[in-house]
Amino acid sequence: MESKGAIVGLTLSSTRHDILKGILDSLCYELKFNIETMGKSGIPIQGLRATGGGARSPLWLQTKADVTGLTVETLECKEAGCLGSAVLAAVGAGIYDTIEQAVKQMVRPGMSYRPREEQSGRYQEQYQVYKSLYGCLKPVFHKM
Repeated sequence: MESKGAIVGLTLSSTRHDILKGILDSLCYELKFNIETMGKSGIPIQGLRATGGGARSPLWLQTKADVTGLTVETLECKEAGCLGSAVLAAVGAGIYDTIEQAVKQMVRPGMSYRPREEQSGRYQEQYQVYKSLYGCLKPVFHKM
């Protein structure tokens, strides 16, 4: 709860767009870090599914794909909680015999975002900077 953040690399010509893009990029770098950590723990991640409000942002979805190197898929119905409730209700009402049947009929894929080679290379360079900065700034982020 006491963690802090930092915005690094601002200049006098930095714009609101630059700051917002930096926030989106950093969220994707942290996602990549978590995916790598899970992989080291024996939990390989081979693709991502995006739901909720973030699944409505093509820029953010493409950035996730470019940064992580994984395909990011959305669902036709972006609100996973509502869709899950509808699946359970359909089974409870006897429309489908099993959750698996209901999911097969009710969960439909949306858009897919695949990593773009040129952008992925640039993001990998920035990701290395992100990781080194985190290590340097960790005492500031978690100061007691």
